[in-house]
Amino acid sequence: MKKFSLFITTVACTLPLITGVAAPLPVTIARAAAQTTTQATMYHLTKVTVLRPQTYHVKTAVAAYQIDFTADRAAAIVNQRGRQLASNQTYVAVKAITLTTGQRDAPRRTYLQLQTPQGKVLGWVAKQELQAPVKSKARQPAAPATPKAITTTPNSQTPGFISKLATFFSELRKGLSL
Repeated sequence: MKKFSLFITTVACTLPLITGVAAPLPVTIARAAAQTTTQATMYHLTKVTVLRPQTYHVKTAVAAYQIDFTADRAAAIVNQRGRQLASNQTYVAVKAITLTTGQRDAPRRTYLQLQTPQGKVLGWVAKQELQAPVKSKARQPAAPATPKAITTTPNSQTPGFISKLATFFSELRKGLSL
């Protein structure tokens, strides 16, 4: 009987700590507000690519994702962040990953890791939600120069070899026309 009453007393003392009743109300509300209601989704990682910095333009507000990678297998856990990327902005993509659900004939989704032009990492964004890469004028190759016609006229500045070559071809032309 004595052990039973000791057990009941111990449970009665620890019950408020377990259920959180002893915690003040503002702490409980803050803890509930800090918990997110979005659920994480696990995908199979099929491809990882480190890109040369490419600029993408965002027309409308786009959700940024936080992607955590597992260490023991090729999988990624995708969580939606609370942040939206600003519309009508240009960002730089530095990495790309391709994820799938692992089911047969499942569609593959490609996510890009975006940064600001200053280098601050913003998160991962689905590639289909972005506009095509913006080609900057600095990276475009220059148009090939048109070759200039070379005219050789024998004069006092022309080397002797070129003038001899010109006379040789003119005599050869005369000989072929006979």
